[in-house]
Amino acid sequence: MYGIFFILLIAIIFEVMGTTLLNPALHMGKGKRMVGIGIFFTFSFYLLATVMQTLPIGVVYATWSGVGMALIILVGLVLFKEKMSKKKGIGLVITIVGLVMINL
Repeated sequence: MYGIFFILLIAIIFEVMGTTLLNPALHMGKGKRMVGIGIFFTFSFYLLATVMQTLPIGVVYATWSGVGMALIILVGLVLFKEKMSKKKGIGLVITIVGLVMINL
């Protein structure tokens, strides 16, 4: 059972990698970044579909969205020097609590 959550985590990481490349691709030329975005999203959705064969769609999508959001916020803070507001932090904590509840 934990193996399927590992596959979901890999899918989320690929989705976050694709999303991370969107910003530079839009501002600094597309080329190879667009190919990378396509590869990351394609592989991510393939793994997501694989996970949905085992787990309920509500659990999968809630986990996908919440963990993806948390990771992309971290990417924004580290790579793009975005600021963490109090509201953003509270929303993140609420999301994580919700994810834990859904997955229990």
